[in-house]
Amino acid sequence: MLLPGAQPLFQCHGSGLTSIAEFLNLTCAAWAAPIRFSISGGYGQTEFAPPSPSPFPTKQLGKPTKLPSNRHWNEDLCSALLIFGQHQVDNFPLYMALTAAPRPLARIAPTPSGYLHLGNALNFALTWLMVRQAGGQLLLRIDDLDQERARPEYVAAIFRDLEWLGIDYDLGPSGPDEFWQSFSQTKRLDLYEAQLATLAGATLPDGSPLVFACTCSRAQVRNSPDGQYAGTCRGKPVGKSTGATWRVSTPLGSMAAFALFAGGHQQVDVHAQVRDFIVRQRGGQPAYQVASLTDDLHFGVNLIVRGEDLLASTGAQSYLAAQLPNQPFAKIQFYHHPLLAGADGQKLSKSAGAASLQQWWAQSTSAAGFYRSLAKLLGVENAAQVTQIQDILPHFELVNLPKGGGSGFLSLM
Repeated sequence: MLLPGAQPLFQCHGSGLTSIAEFLNLTCAAWAAPIRFSISGGYGQTEFAPPSPSPFPTKQLGKPTKLPSNRHWNEDLCSALLIFGQHQVDNFPLYMALTAAPRPLARIAPTPSGYLHLGNALNFALTWLMVRQAGGQLLLRIDDLDQERARPEYVAAIFRDLEWLGIDYDLGPSGPDEFWQSFSQTKRLDLYEAQLATLAGATLPDGSPLVFACTCSRAQVRNSPDGQYAGTCRGKPVGKSTGATWRVSTPLGSMAAFALFAGGHQQVDVHAQVRDFIVRQRGGQPAYQVASLTDDLHFGVNLIVRGEDLLASTGAQSYLAAQLPNQPFAKIQFYHHPLLAGADGQKLSKSAGAASLQQWWAQSTSAAGFYRSLAKLLGVENAAQVTQIQDILPHFELVNLPKGGGSGFLSLM
């Protein structure tokens, strides 16, 4: 998977070279970011991406360098050389491009509105594995914007749960004290307000305002024919409105697209899924969709791993981002994984009283049981010998990620 922002550094056509091996030995150099080779010719196309950091020794461009032995990618390279290298380059068109791509920066973003459960642990573990395999960085972002539900004990529990899971991260608070002092979302309210002001000044293609003021009650919305907002207040200017929520206009046919980690794009019918969603609460607080979008842009996130239940939210944030000038959100890649089911067959959730990780680690001194189940789910050989997430990493293959797209719930335990 080629990450967003990759640009060709150079390209070369046959012109007398006798093999791809010769081409590599003549042109390989060290790069400070992951690299990807794309080899195509008369016998098809092969693509593969070595991990970061680059395994190549430092060499000046154009000088020979010995290919390294790296099990994670060199086997694929040798297969490509076996196919292509035995042919004279001049016998068929050959094109190779070496590209540099930014390392992935992903985030785990728990909400301190309750104790975390196994569904959260699954999301954290998959994110950690994807980032560590690619040599990227992981950000801990705690979404505490809903101050009515956020509690200090839930924040403290997040750090204990991560320690129990053995999941480390590179960016973010080291503990509760640093979180409250520097990383709480309440410290970034000015960023959210600036984003709201930009959205309030935006217009739709037909010239109508993107954002409007809404004075409808929750009961009025619930009693609409399809249970979604009926567009009653569309067109009302936000201006000096007080006691009103701000909604984003999503007329019939409003669609949003986002990039998939597996390649390609996915579309969401925003009008059908999150019609005229709220961006500012009645009391003036920024809503989740604005805060999450703003934070991802602020921290430079380029990979987001989410449960399938947040597909509509991804659509809403992509729709918002499309209204902003020169924003890189469209280049962020997404992977939406299936959800974990509880004993009742429904998705795990804090509000529904799902067993918390606190209960799990109170009964066990380690997360070995969880990781053995995860290893089995990911097709890891000798999964029974796994005791920690680091045991999974050497055997982790992206092709074994749980498939999304409505494939149902997962069961680990």
